[in-house]
Amino acid sequence: MEEPKPLSFEEQVDLFESRGVVIGKRDIAIRHIRDIGYYKLKSFSLPLSRVNENKERKYTEVTFQDILNRFYADKDLRISLLHSIEDIEVSIKTKLAYILGKKGAYYYLNFANWCNRDKYCKYYLEDKQNDLKHKIYNRMQRSASIELKDKKNLKNNKYPTIWLLVEILTFGDIVELLDLMSNKNLKTLADYYNCTPDQLKSWLKSLKFIRNNCAHNSTVIDLKLKTSPMMLEEWREYLFLL
Repeated sequence: MEEPKPLSFEEQVDLFESRGVVIGKRDIAIRHIRDIGYYKLKSFSLPLSRVNENKERKYTEVTFQDILNRFYADKDLRISLLHSIEDIEVSIKTKLAYILGKKGAYYYLNFANWCNRDKYCKYYLEDKQNDLKHKIYNRMQRSASIELKDKKNLKNNKYPTIWLLVEILTFGDIVELLDLMSNKNLKTLADYYNCTPDQLKSWLKSLKFIRNNCAHNSTVIDLKLKTSPMMLEEWREYLFLL
């Protein structure tokens, strides 16, 4: 197979034009190709194109500005989503720390105390407990937090109180822990949001996937969830359903 030849930024603009994209001001198009990248912009152009009988991708009455508009709309959407998900993350962490903290600052360290022992065997929970302790210890070594360096906030000089713990857990960590929680604890958490435990887990798992895409600059404007989150009936009129 012949090795692909590199194209200059001007030639990359020409490639879009050869496929039917109306370029407009070439200097502006070249600057955006140089700053954003051909393949990044191409990914946003795909819904505006079609593949003909010769398996060639073509554009009809599509301008380069149309492609840019989709790129920046996606960027704005990712920023808005990250802000909203951050608010949700902070709220969930605060409630989780409050629920588990009522039983003791280090109550969380023993998973048998608060996890679903009917669903998970003790050996599985022990493995998850050890995984969390290992994760906490590693993150503590990298943390610059004064609170996390204060010995009075640590158990055995390794593990923080539950209220400090949530500050070093990621959104993904929280979702995994909620999946382990006992039904009673999970219901207490879900009650804060006037939903069922299954609804809460469904929404948070979808948000975790979306957040990861946003955080890694992946396209979200065309994102389709393979597993749809549970929907409340009163939301239906506000949602676009395919």
